[in-house]
Amino acid sequence: MAIKEVTQKRYLEAFELLPPAVWVSFGFLMGEAHDHRRCSITGQTAPTFAAFFAHNDKFYEGDPMTTAEFRAFDVDTLP
Repeated sequence: MAIKEVTQKRYLEAFELLPPAVWVSFGFLMGEAHDHRRCSITGQTAPTFAAFFAHNDKFYEGDPMTTAEFRAFDVDTLP
């Protein structure tokens, strides 16, 4: 999975564009599905959403994730 650092402005623009599909302490999934694919956690076909993370005063954007993948993500793996 590709994750890149983005500006706080990009993070907030994405957050304000649509209501989040999921919003947790470390980030959110953008509110409109990107596509559908097999989830690596559940094994079921599920919608994926653009992923955004905030960690250690930095902001990141990742490849689309399912809600299960997002909730299981370990933000301590971010740089």
